[in-house]
Amino acid sequence: MDDPELMMRLMADFDEEVHTYYDLRDPNRPVETFSKQITAKAVARDVLGKGFNHARSQGFELDK
Repeated sequence: MDDPELMMRLMADFDEEVHTYYDLRDPNRPVETFSKQITAKAVARDVLGKGFNHARSQGFELDK
């Protein structure tokens, strides 16, 4: 997507929709927005480690 402002608006709309869904499921359990959840996963060492290990098992050479 070439329009960063449009991407941010679309992500905000999606965050709102997902948050509404979570609230309808359990309004007593606060949940971070979708984008914050994904951002946290993207930099979590345990998640990254699993991804790298999986890529290595498929033959990707990541140490070069």
